[in-house]
Amino acid sequence: MLPLRLEPYGSVFVVFRRPPGRHFVSVQGEGDAEVLGQVLLATKPGSYRLTTEDGRAKEITVPEVAAPLVVPGPWRVRFAKGWGAPEQIEMASLASWTGNENAGVKYFSGTAVYEKDVEIPETLAASGRLELDLGEVHEIAQVRLNGRDLGVHWAMPRTLDITGLAKAGRNRLEIEVTNLWPNRLIGDAGLPPEQRLTRTNIRKFTKDSPLLPSGLLGPVVIRALPMAHLP
Repeated sequence: MLPLRLEPYGSVFVVFRRPPGRHFVSVQGEGDAEVLGQVLLATKPGSYRLTTEDGRAKEITVPEVAAPLVVPGPWRVRFAKGWGAPEQIEMASLASWTGNENAGVKYFSGTAVYEKDVEIPETLAASGRLELDLGEVHEIAQVRLNGRDLGVHWAMPRTLDITGLAKAGRNRLEIEVTNLWPNRLIGDAGLPPEQRLTRTNIRKFTKDSPLLPSGLLGPVVIRALPMAHLP
């Protein structure tokens, strides 16, 4: 038996490199949990009972962790040039571009970069394993933390391991978000031909078509994962 814990829409590759030694086949406790090497990673603090393939049991206590940090606004957002949006705006809180009063932002299709300096408390930074949760994103995001590229994330769950990258105090967070084309096509459908930014033979969208949610909607959360080291 190989116990695995998957987030909604999650998946993993399982590679067996060598014959297993003694290993745990079940974990029971306060919440869901999984064993990663010599670490028990749990969804909740509390007591957990681990059982090996030969029936031996071990009790492990996962301690409490610091409260999660919901990254607050404002956010500075830079838009790609040439597609109708201003070069930069400030958003007091995260919301879809389609709700913005500026038509260039409302109908924007392309890539925009969210920038934010995040203050991480010492208690949270020292909690061991840290996770960055982007929340709701439309549609794909490339993330950089303190200049380190954390890759492109296009599917749920939008969570990233930032253990060892995040530090106590100020951290530079950049989230590059790209949406889909329909919103710009819908915006152009309401403009005279000479003012449109796109040229296409697709007539699927009209000026009255519903807009698609776009951008980083969040909430963006930094949290410590309850964990305990195995003897």
